[in-house]
Amino acid sequence: MQNKNYTRIVTPPARLLFPALFEPKSFQDGGQAKYGAVLVFPAGTDLTSLKALIKDEYAASFPSRPQIQNPLRNGDDKVDEWGEVFRGATFLRVSTTKKPTVFDANCQPVMDSSAVFNGAVCRAEVHAFAYDKMGNRGISVTLDSIQILPGGARLSDTGEASRRAFASTEPKMLDATAYQVGGEVPAAAQGSAQEDAQEDDGWL
Repeated sequence: MQNKNYTRIVTPPARLLFPALFEPKSFQDGGQAKYGAVLVFPAGTDLTSLKALIKDEYAASFPSRPQIQNPLRNGDDKVDEWGEVFRGATFLRVSTTKKPTVFDANCQPVMDSSAVFNGAVCRAEVHAFAYDKMGNRGISVTLDSIQILPGGARLSDTGEASRRAFASTEPKMLDATAYQVGGEVPAAAQGSAQEDAQEDDGWL
């Protein structure tokens, strides 16, 4: 699984939650500091290319087809913990140990971290990566770069909510009104950070 040329795609527009794009953060006690975010795709978003990316990496890396957790998760499971922005949505955690390039809508590098906020609309360049360590197998999605698009509504969040968001994890512009979802991210996530896998056509 090393020295591999990964297929990269650009995701559809998503809401950006819990961003750590300019400074890495450690979201587990003693864990490695990483850059990352949670991408929230509203209901109706065409995720065909993203699902194909994950499925192809799964098929290439796990010929025996073991049951593993799908990195694409059901947002309804997180509404009570993280807010209404997750209702009816699909969400995906993306991370990287290397600082990702952040672009604006005109494809110019973003140097001001205040331009990247909780609730911004974005799309991301990503690739899928299979891991198999001491019996812990799965597919993660690595963030390569990210583009901030117009139209996002700022949501509040706290460091604790951000920590819990990551704790369980190892183009044509679209109409921005589709991403204007109200509500706030609660001050603290409730319940366990461990999640059940979201079923996706039974392939994982």
